[in-house]
Amino acid sequence: MKRYLKTLLLSLLTPALLTATAGMAGASVFPAPSTDEAGVTRWGYLGDGGKKVTDFIYSSASEFDASGLAAVTNEEGGFALVGRDGEPVTDWLEMPRSAESDGTYKALDYGKRIDYYDSDGQLAGSIEGAVGFPGDGLVVTGVRSGRRTVYGYTALQPEGQEEEAGEEEALPAAEEGGEPAEEEEDSGFAIPPQYQAAGAFRKGRALVQTETGAYAVINTRGLVLKELPEGAVPTALDIYADTTVILEMQGKYALYSLDSMQFATTFAYDEILPFDRGAARCRSGNLWGLITPSGSVVMEPTYPYLSYMGEGVYAARGTDQGAAAVSETGRVPTPPGPMSAASRPSATACHGMAAWTAASSSSTPAAPLPPRSTGWKTRR
Repeated sequence: MKRYLKTLLLSLLTPALLTATAGMAGASVFPAPSTDEAGVTRWGYLGDGGKKVTDFIYSSASEFDASGLAAVTNEEGGFALVGRDGEPVTDWLEMPRSAESDGTYKALDYGKRIDYYDSDGQLAGSIEGAVGFPGDGLVVTGVRSGRRTVYGYTALQPEGQEEEAGEEEALPAAEEGGEPAEEEEDSGFAIPPQYQAAGAFRKGRALVQTETGAYAVINTRGLVLKELPEGAVPTALDIYADTTVILEMQGKYALYSLDSMQFATTFAYDEILPFDRGAARCRSGNLWGLITPSGSVVMEPTYPYLSYMGEGVYAARGTDQGAAAVSETGRVPTPPGPMSAASRPSATACHGMAAWTAASSSSTPAAPLPPRSTGWKTRR
């Protein structure tokens, strides 16, 4: 009797709750549960106004990401991707350890390999040893060499379509203390594994750590464009806004431009965090401010507390209990409208997927994919 009343109450409340949630998210199609009289909950997709888009046939269903795809699972342990119309765009696949999206590709991590699917659900590539997401059609790839892992790049797209931007600016390798990557016949690599660490390409450039330990900028042919200033270490092998790198030297931080190959700021900050979107939080002493990729100061270090809330908005707080909202341009924004699906906390991005996580983790928890543009500090 109690189960019946619980099911009845859920069936009465769910449509209203889901309709309200859909309105908040601004999503035209969203995952929804349905529990039968036996107490079994399955998932499907609803549209605006609670209109049913698919039957409730899935064990779990995720929200749609920026690539326009969502992940679903079935009772047999299968995994598939569906489009916004609710129709499957792939066959039932092997259950991955994790599924992440960078807005262009859906990456299914199977441990030793990553399968990349485009927004149409087509398999764009399956790469062993892959790390993160493609950049300029190239994927950071790690291989074991004795007791260590070295990194190179594998082409995701057909040969000849890779970006060659920046090659004409390449300096002779001898002047940079290194050699250009040698082509290996039928090696399968666009740039053979030779780096201690490697980051994703952005506009024809990537950061790598060479065999000698130096940090350098290379192009898509593996030619060294420039070594980073001696003694300066990138906080991550990420290139922000396609041109900016965060460097640290003796506990101080600065921005470095790959366009001019010069510093965009001095080492004036005690900390610079990774860019959230159009700005990064910078700290001087105990106070935080905002800085752009070009080095322009959006907001001088003023606040003891500065937290990123998403959608380019920060919560700034002083020593009192009050807080102010500050945009990435330094202005106080107007009150936002309904929260978009992209700005929701990640904890709500997947529904009914606990079984998938538990089943795929076994005794070793499955780690999420590394950040899109980092190949270093990653062990496989």
